[in-house]
Amino acid sequence: MNKYLFAIILLFTVLGSCNTPSTPNITMDENKFWRLIDMSRNQSENKYEVQCEKLELLLESEKPDDIVKFDSLFKTLQDRAYTWELWAAAYIINGGCADDCFTDFRSWLIGQGQKVYKDAINNPDTLTQINIEPDNWEGLQYCALKAYQHNFHKKMPIIKIDTLIDEPAGKKWEDDEESLKRLLPKLYAKWGEQKE
Repeated sequence: MNKYLFAIILLFTVLGSCNTPSTPNITMDENKFWRLIDMSRNQSENKYEVQCEKLELLLESEKPDDIVKFDSLFKTLQDRAYTWELWAAAYIINGGCADDCFTDFRSWLIGQGQKVYKDAINNPDTLTQINIEPDNWEGLQYCALKAYQHNFHKKMPIIKIDTLIDEPAGKKWEDDEESLKRLLPKLYAKWGEQKE
């Protein structure tokens, strides 16, 4: 009787472990992600709209799960760049920048590659070293959605990312000329004074 009871317990234990889903890898390997970004940028001749088209084409050659993972990592990287300092940078460069504008700016920033992205998060004044076209930042965040829909003729499943934050990191800046000058002096000297 004990042998039968042990066998039943063992059977349920095995079945239970088989039916328990493992935690999925919901984001793409960062090295592969940045390779795709770099390839799209290198093929675009520094034209952002062309880069969006090239990235969409590159993603269309990926497996469906990888497109979803790319989009998940893209959102995570957008979130890491959700800081008050970077918002101030976008505000200075564009002569003003609301929520949607800042979302587009962070998408554009990812499109500039890993080094520019990381440098800008650590010090937004480093953006003075690259060419920027104000108010032309929308597009890259939609490439995965478009590629998935084009390939599989249905909407891409969206992975919920619990770690995304609701408010920008860091200290909120005052919306006045002197505060922005003190916060990002190099960026303001290049862009802010042109707006005056």
